[in-house]
Amino acid sequence: MRFKDRNAWWFRLFRAVEMPFTRLFPDHPTVNWAISQITYRVDSKAFANVKAPRRFSEYLMRDKLGPSGRDPLRAATTCKYSVKSHISAAIGEAYAVPTLALLKTEKELADFVFPTPCVVKPTHHSGEVIFLKDRQPTLIERKRMRRWLFLNYFYMSREPNYKPLAGMIIVEPFLTVDGKPPSDVKVFCFHGRPKFFQVDMDRQGGHRRVFYDLDGEQLPLSRLYPVVEVPCAYRDRIAEITEIAAKLSAPFPFLSVDLYVLPDRIHVGEMSHFIGSCAVPFKPDAADEMIADLFNNPDAPITAARLRSAA
Repeated sequence: MRFKDRNAWWFRLFRAVEMPFTRLFPDHPTVNWAISQITYRVDSKAFANVKAPRRFSEYLMRDKLGPSGRDPLRAATTCKYSVKSHISAAIGEAYAVPTLALLKTEKELADFVFPTPCVVKPTHHSGEVIFLKDRQPTLIERKRMRRWLFLNYFYMSREPNYKPLAGMIIVEPFLTVDGKPPSDVKVFCFHGRPKFFQVDMDRQGGHRRVFYDLDGEQLPLSRLYPVVEVPCAYRDRIAEITEIAAKLSAPFPFLSVDLYVLPDRIHVGEMSHFIGSCAVPFKPDAADEMIADLFNNPDAPITAARLRSAA
């Protein structure tokens, strides 16, 4: 799906009805396969071949629908609160984003005075966040948070790592770089080997996305958002970034390790197993297939020169 399609009225309507509609269908292999294929079709204009995968998202979907998708460690590292125990054990508590509060009930939410500035998000969902710089949430925002407590992201995405997660709301410090939220740095790891990373800038407006190899060279690659030319701001931090990602991703065939790279420290924001609900491809197609090959050949290099030669 093109980026502009996601702003179309029909796509917003689809997302609005998707969650309540898909909750009507049980957690059953055939149902999960069918809903996953529909989502894949919406984003990729094709159906996924999970029996003989060639594309990156097809390999992801194969793992999502298979037994490894229900690995309890996947669930523990998907929850934005419990993942901090995994981070602390693997690389040290200093790398986890501090927790200011954890709200589990409607009453706790109704009575809570938020310690601004802060960031508020559900521990058990994807893509939801509220920034509170110097104010308390509005009535509409509190209603939105209350709704979070009763959501189960599994029914929309059929990502089984979300199903066992309890509904909670986490409050964290408002991290900034030069007064703005930091860019998201996502390191793509295959069998514990960091291969390249994605940087998302200005996510709250004018969202831009760039990919770099482990030397900081921009990759001729896109995924959902348009390509922009931006020099890598993290060349002198890549060694630390990849060391963190390698340790955290070691137990998994694929993991996106999501980081906030601040001037004086690095925090791990979350760990993502089935990015884009296993439906969003890399472009161009030849690059997508080269990245997919990392599931079987994780030592293969991903460089700008190699991707250009495959185009």
